[in-house]
Amino acid sequence: MRTLLPGSTRLYGAPDAGFFIDAPLYNNATNYFYREQFIAADTFWNSTGSGTLNARCLAAFAAEPWRCFFPNSYAPYIETPWHAMMAAYDLASLSLIYGLPCLPPKCGPAELEALRLWRSIYLGALAPAVSSFPFNGAFADSCLVHEQNVDYCSGQPVPNCRGWLVYNVSAPGFPPALTPQAGFSAWFDAVAGNYEGVAAQRRAWAARVDEGIASGRGYPQRGAGEAVPQVLIVDPLEWPKNPSCPFGT
Repeated sequence: MRTLLPGSTRLYGAPDAGFFIDAPLYNNATNYFYREQFIAADTFWNSTGSGTLNARCLAAFAAEPWRCFFPNSYAPYIETPWHAMMAAYDLASLSLIYGLPCLPPKCGPAELEALRLWRSIYLGALAPAVSSFPFNGAFADSCLVHEQNVDYCSGQPVPNCRGWLVYNVSAPGFPPALTPQAGFSAWFDAVAGNYEGVAAQRRAWAARVDEGIASGRGYPQRGAGEAVPQVLIVDPLEWPKNPSCPFGT
């Protein structure tokens, strides 16, 4: 897309409730049902063969190009600054990826334990992706919700399409009661305030990434003490302890 726009265009990525990772079912660690759906669909899409996925990712995972459908793999290769907004207990992920058949209060003890475990699985994929390029960002609260970059649904009785100005976290190093809107603004201000400098740092890192891929050494390692500027806001409270989240408590 960059090649189709004027060189002066500023690009930002802001996926909301769409950081859908590659993970197994909650009750079968060898069953990657969600992955298999993409592999099967690619027989018709031909996204891997036609090169319509991230080119750096496809080059890095030439032997397993299906990996580039998932942000676990492709997010570290995106040169455009991005900020992901997604609950650590995203409803779509719990259902479509994890296969959890219930939501509180209708879950049994084993299912509730699996629900709590999902947070670690998701954050374990999110954190390294955010730190892969300078000035990425993310906001992950501990609500049971799907899509929260809007607020016009906050009065509806289902946990979807709500919370932009309502849900909040008090993450270490950030102001208390930080909403998704405020978290996104903190990241956007950090990037937009010095966009050319940010873009230059990301181009320089992208060159190191490309060199690592071309040489076969893989994703480059940073030197000791080499900082990675980022805005990663993670709710320190696990479900169901965040009082701003009205569901499942």
